[in-house]
Amino acid sequence: PRANPAVIKRALRGLTGPRRIFLTTFANVFGNTRVESFESRERALDWLVDQPTQPKTEPSAAQEPLTQPARKAKSHWVEHKGKRVLIASFTDFGANSVALQAECEALVEIIKQEPPDSIRCITDLSGTTASPENLRLGKQLLEVTNLYMSKRALVGVSGVQKYFVDAFAVFTGSVNFTQFTTLEAALDWIVKD
Repeated sequence: PRANPAVIKRALRGLTGPRRIFLTTFANVFGNTRVESFESRERALDWLVDQPTQPKTEPSAAQEPLTQPARKAKSHWVEHKGKRVLIASFTDFGANSVALQAECEALVEIIKQEPPDSIRCITDLSGTTASPENLRLGKQLLEVTNLYMSKRALVGVSGVQKYFVDAFAVFTGSVNFTQFTTLEAALDWIVKD
């Protein structure tokens, strides 16, 4: 594995409970950012100045997204109120990152057939956990697919997983997902211009 050349260190104050856990987990999963949370400003400054950084390693070649679909995709196109919508179906993978990677690869093939900034996409994460490996796969997928998306919605996320979505949006850049509790509500929203 290759090491990233620079590790960015960020110290946070005032986060407690699940938000602290989720935010630090996200940051530490995504490559070159190391985040720690502290109760006092002094401890945070000491950590930022004194603690040597350990570069994280990049994912192995086996973890990097491929462009060859391994199987028929669960993801598919639907038509709603006269508009095409891509349903990115990442349902029921649990923490199975191998199966999730296969779906990501198949989805990339579907998306690359479309013009840039043309896809209305609803991502369904029902039954899939936000494990560190699944989060890495999601980040890698976004790096490939962002160019093609014009509008995004998200379903299948509830409870504490909503924190992961918020943190994911922060650490992947300007990607925003509008969240809905049902696919029907997401479809109605995504076809509005």
